[in-house]
Amino acid sequence: MATDEFGEKTEQATDHRRQEERRKGNVARSSELAIAGHVAAAAAVLWVLGRDLVDAIGRLLANRILQAGNATGDQREVVLTFYDMARWATSNVLPWLGALLLAAIAINVLQVGWLVSTEKLTPNINAINPINGLKRIFSIRGLVTLGISLLKLGLLTGAAAWLIWTELSTYLLLTDASVVTTVSIIGMSVLKLAALLTAILLVIGLSDFGFQKWKHEQDIMMTKEEIKREMKDMEGDPLIRRRRRDAHQKLIEARDVRKVSLATFMTVNPTHYAIAFRYEPPNYPVPTVIVKGTDEMALAMREVAMEHNIPIIERPELTRKLYATLDVGQSIPVDLYDVFVEILKYVYTVTGKTIDARHAEDVAA
Repeated sequence: MATDEFGEKTEQATDHRRQEERRKGNVARSSELAIAGHVAAAAAVLWVLGRDLVDAIGRLLANRILQAGNATGDQREVVLTFYDMARWATSNVLPWLGALLLAAIAINVLQVGWLVSTEKLTPNINAINPINGLKRIFSIRGLVTLGISLLKLGLLTGAAAWLIWTELSTYLLLTDASVVTTVSIIGMSVLKLAALLTAILLVIGLSDFGFQKWKHEQDIMMTKEEIKREMKDMEGDPLIRRRRRDAHQKLIEARDVRKVSLATFMTVNPTHYAIAFRYEPPNYPVPTVIVKGTDEMALAMREVAMEHNIPIIERPELTRKLYATLDVGQSIPVDLYDVFVEILKYVYTVTGKTIDARHAEDVAA
């Protein structure tokens, strides 16, 4: 495992670290998978438009041959010839180029998502340092890339040789075949070869992409000291503080938190846990949980409770116990009725109500 001056990198990268690396353009990306995507796109276009392209080339050549005897070579004829060639290329070649362009974009978006970074364009003297170059060549990534290249070369050469060998008997019969038959058979062989090479490249590309993902995760791992330093820096970041305030405000405005305004009272511990109860006979004859939360949620609940003058009772052990045992919509257990009678007496003393407190005593009895 790689180390730095702070110690061993044993911790997974934080979201902030991942975003920083992404901003710099350091993402897991496989060039082998990109090549496979290009070949797959070319094979697909060849399958769909191959016959039309061959026919278009045939018509173009036939037309040029027929007009060759009448050519004068003047300037106007040359311009018209270039114009015809440009128009032919627009309708017959652009679909191929468009498909390859879309494939290049799609295969990169699938790997890394939408990402535009200028960091890689910034001149870096270390990139041309021969010592760093040797380190990259003999690194794990460099050796794996070399191994993949050799494997790819061997598999592609072997696949092409196997296909030619299996079709050799058919090729030998083409000496007596018509031009149309010859072109058709050769075209089918090209399509078979393209499909075979595409399958091989996709397997290699997906394997390489898996390795690149693993290696990227290893490269961006952090030390414990780096994580502590990052957290300290983020604590002082005004943007982070603003995001936390926004998140806190959203909690306050959330639907569940606003239900605290309907509560009769709330128990807390004193800031980490909070449970809002509603006691309103006959609809709520027993104190019932309507909202509960921890940490940020608990703080937001306290704010709503204070805003609506709802009594807040600090009962740490009771709150923790009920938070673990009661879900929203459940009433307090029978064995705690006596405890809640005392709480209700206090609540109604504070709020000036007495009728429901007497009802609570009847329930406890």
